[in-house]
Amino acid sequence: MSWTILWPDGSVYQEADRFLRRFEGEPGTRRTYAYLLVDHLRWLEREALAFDWVAWRDLMRYMGLVGADVPMPLGEPWRAGKKPYGKDALSALASVPKSFYLELASTGVNVELGRRLDVVRLPSRVDRDRSLLGPRQGYGPG
Repeated sequence: MSWTILWPDGSVYQEADRFLRRFEGEPGTRRTYAYLLVDHLRWLEREALAFDWVAWRDLMRYMGLVGADVPMPLGEPWRAGKKPYGKDALSALASVPKSFYLELASTGVNVELGRRLDVVRLPSRVDRDRSLLGPRQGYGPG
């Protein structure tokens, strides 16, 4: 079975599909990465951010909104009504946008972000204070 991401009209989300094709023959990985990537893509849509406008600070804020410990204001909750991701999920989640933007940078899109991601990691340490707050604070799947 193959996994990809579609637009609401049913057409293939080309950038996401190109990224997920790297994991042909690994259906479990491809499925997990598709699930995690679609969350990030939905967040981009809500924030009205195009791929070429995403900055390091945007990715840090996104990781904070899904449960990572980041030292910055986060803004509007994302994935309201659900718990933040735990340690293992945050680790996987950190690798998905990083790999996705590195892939985009290799095609000439947002090369500056790609350079930064090539030398640093996205935060994946769980924000213990927020995880204790639970779903009422608006952090988690949604």
